[in-house]
Amino acid sequence: MTNLVPPHGAGTLKPLLLPEKLRAQELSRAEELKKLPMTSCEVCDLLLLSMGAYTPLDGFMGEEDWRGVCQDMKLTDGVFWPIPITVSAAQALADQIEIGEDVALLDG
Repeated sequence: MTNLVPPHGAGTLKPLLLPEKLRAQELSRAEELKKLPMTSCEVCDLLLLSMGAYTPLDGFMGEEDWRGVCQDMKLTDGVFWPIPITVSAAQALADQIEIGEDVALLDG
């Protein structure tokens, strides 16, 4: 039995790490994707997402979660979350990306 407080919004942490055996395949796939440079703050958010520190999030927020957080400080599932966790794009690049399309996130 543990005396630790459970993760916010979930029973266990949700780390989002890629298994090492898939690394080469995903790096190769990323070469073919549109590139999205991130700010230093967004890179920090990505690291926190990857280690599960932003549990229950399973990635950067979509529009519905973003609106819920901005308006009511809640995710769409009702979990309290006061800070939007998003990644931004210059308008010219955003216009070229379809909703749901995979992109390669770049540090800087």
